[in-house]
Amino acid sequence: MIRGAQLAVQDGPDAIEHDPYGGHEEGCRWVCATYKYHGDGVRTGALEFYGADERQVRRERRVEWEPPVGILDVRWAAPETVVVVAGSDGSVWEVQNGKPVADACTRLLYKDEQRARVTLSVEVDRGLDGAGDRCVATFSDGAVGVLHRQRPSLEWYAEQAHAGEVWSCAFHPDAHGILSGADDGYVRGWDVRLASKRASKRLELRPHQGLGVTSLHALSATHFLTGGYDEWLRLWDERCLQQPLAALQLPGGVWRIQCRGTQWLCACMQGGAAAGQWDGDELRLEQVLSMDTDAELVYGVAWLCAREGEKGPACVTSSFYEGTLCLWHNR
Repeated sequence: MIRGAQLAVQDGPDAIEHDPYGGHEEGCRWVCATYKYHGDGVRTGALEFYGADERQVRRERRVEWEPPVGILDVRWAAPETVVVVAGSDGSVWEVQNGKPVADACTRLLYKDEQRARVTLSVEVDRGLDGAGDRCVATFSDGAVGVLHRQRPSLEWYAEQAHAGEVWSCAFHPDAHGILSGADDGYVRGWDVRLASKRASKRLELRPHQGLGVTSLHALSATHFLTGGYDEWLRLWDERCLQQPLAALQLPGGVWRIQCRGTQWLCACMQGGAAAGQWDGDELRLEQVLSMDTDAELVYGVAWLCAREGEKGPACVTSSFYEGTLCLWHNR
């Protein structure tokens, strides 16, 4: 790919999410979450919404919170600019049409005021109809919970899902299960139809030699990807977890995984970013591109207009300490 424009972002840009509902004939849209720790427990952040086509990139709006909240993760949940975000004060929010819906519409989805913790990741279950009514959230105290956007409440909760910060989560394609990965080195699968956290555990493995699990992505009903601090991307079949089906070394550590069809895109922290594809028939991982961003810490990546015929940049990466987004174009 060819490096394109760089965009300055206030605070540290971390998660990036592409709008999967947009009409790509007019370009693409995405949202970027930002986070900054100021010391003494003070964290700030925002959401920035962007649009782009082959001619220009535009910053559409910036959303901040009062009192300030840092944003560690974001997922698009429904059309018309509805996203779910992970807050640094242990909150899970819905943001609609570029505004925090926390007053008349009461869209603070969840916060346990009795616990001093950080919400580290969120994921939405878009289901067969594409409506992301349910979301899973993970927390710095090892907890994992499933919420419903339309009736803000906990549907399922594991208070001690992990013995460490839970950095990543994913919905199983059958909608009855979730995956969580944490600093304790474990990936655990849960059946959220069952109330007891012990009875609901459906799988458990340590995919990265006991080092922390930083990213997860469910590919199919049986296959999923994991990334960790050991700098490997691994492909697993949950029916046989003795060893990975495939593995690919990605220097820097795999912080985020995004997939579109058979294409994958990884933010590799100190290693920049990497893109490639996986073959569902032969179960191979193949790296086809390494993006040397010259950035100190790449936390976010997202496919944008990557399909043939779509207008605009192919993908975007974020550089946390430099405070920039970098656009990449197909050759």
